[in-house]
Amino acid sequence: MYWGYNLLIPVLIVLPNLLLVLLPPLYIPLLKKEAPIWLVFERLGQAGVFLVPLFHRIQLDTVMKQAAFALIIIALTVYYFCWWRFFRNKRRYTWLFQPLGIVPIPMAVMPLLYFLASAIILESPSMFLAVICLGLGHLPISYKSYMQIKYPNKI
Repeated sequence: MYWGYNLLIPVLIVLPNLLLVLLPPLYIPLLKKEAPIWLVFERLGQAGVFLVPLFHRIQLDTVMKQAAFALIIIALTVYYFCWWRFFRNKRRYTWLFQPLGIVPIPMAVMPLLYFLASAIILESPSMFLAVICLGLGHLPISYKSYMQIKYPNKI
């Protein structure tokens, strides 16, 4: 196990989520439940992206890894901006799913980009597989919530 900067990979993404314990979303609409298979993929992916970094060292020794690190910073910045936007808008649940430019569900997409780039700097195929699992669950769940909020009477 490596105890260093690699621990920041899962911690930096989870930090704003911890605020939800103290400051939960407001005005949560009644949404239909997700398909259980999506939850299984999402949970497996979450476990993977939080555990795999513990077993790999961050490496920035190539241009590709440095570009991946830049993507990590960009994805994290956009993700934090979306959290700021959520809190600025009085913690309304719908703001967790609001599009940002051409990205329909940025609070689902940015963590995936972040973790995908992390797989590169960790040189970890297992991290890549964990991100794929996470994406197979997190994207459909988030997109379904987004569509139910956007078109409440159609889905």
